Amino acid sequence: MYLRQQWNDSRLVFNPRQNNNSTKLKLGDDSWQKIWIPDVFFSNEKTAAFHYLTTPNRLVFVHDEGRVWYVSK
Repeated sequence: MYLRQQWNDSRLVFNPRQNNNSTKLKLGDDSWQKIWIPDVFFSNEKTAAFHYLTTPNRLVFVHDEGRVWYVSK
């Protein structure tokens, strides 16, 4: 299952000119732990288990206007 989320965080706005004119940044391995990520839950769940791997299956992009795109598998 993929969980895809998108939100705006004005604290993450950056100037693309200072980033080789790139309008989005891909956060590295554990740098996603340094930003706020919503705590999602399903109110009607009966049981839950999280599949732990050697490396987390997460992808985070931060766009220049502060938009965050977060994908967890």
